[in-house]
Amino acid sequence: RLAWNPVTLGHGSQPVFLHSFAAEQFGPALAGPAADLLGDYYRLGTIRKPELMNRAWALSLPAARASELRAAYTDLLAREEKLAATVPAEARDAWFETVGFPARVLGTAGLIFLADRESQLGHDATAHAAEIARWRTFLQEQVDRFNHGIAGGKWNHMMPGLETAPDLTQWNSQVRWPWGEQPQPAGDVAPVDQPSADRVWRDAAS
Repeated sequence: RLAWNPVTLGHGSQPVFLHSFAAEQFGPALAGPAADLLGDYYRLGTIRKPELMNRAWALSLPAARASELRAAYTDLLAREEKLAATVPAEARDAWFETVGFPARVLGTAGLIFLADRESQLGHDATAHAAEIARWRTFLQEQVDRFNHGIAGGKWNHMMPGLETAPDLTQWNSQVRWPWGEQPQPAGDVAPVDQPSADRVWRDAAS
């Protein structure tokens, strides 16, 4: 719609569009909460898309910023789970395809890399390895559901698995998952505990 008629859409068009989309697909009762969820999904995706997440990015985050993102990813997943339980049966495939799966991938991938960040910094590596394994299993379940469960397997082979492929130029091979990374050399990429004067951390809402 933006491409066909950009002059009719103002700066506040995104939340209006998302509300309209959610109402049309999932009914008026879910329109507001679903639009808010999608707004936060796109905001967090603007900060870092899952396919651009990697260990170096996670380690570069100031400690306070990493904590903020962990809380935001956790909140995104919890809200989506709560809303998904209220979606009418006939709309559940549509919800999972357009809302649930994207939110779960973004939130889970973010938490995986932040857990790996803590592990690389020597903060209870065993516990964080267990957290990564748990989220990896959860994410693989979501990929399998997308490929085989939606509309009886309508989108089979659409979503790639959770292995980092050799060719990172391929669209489905860009995620540098922690389990595909080499151990971080000591002192190679140090986390930034405080941003410098010329490095101000912002998100799309700032």
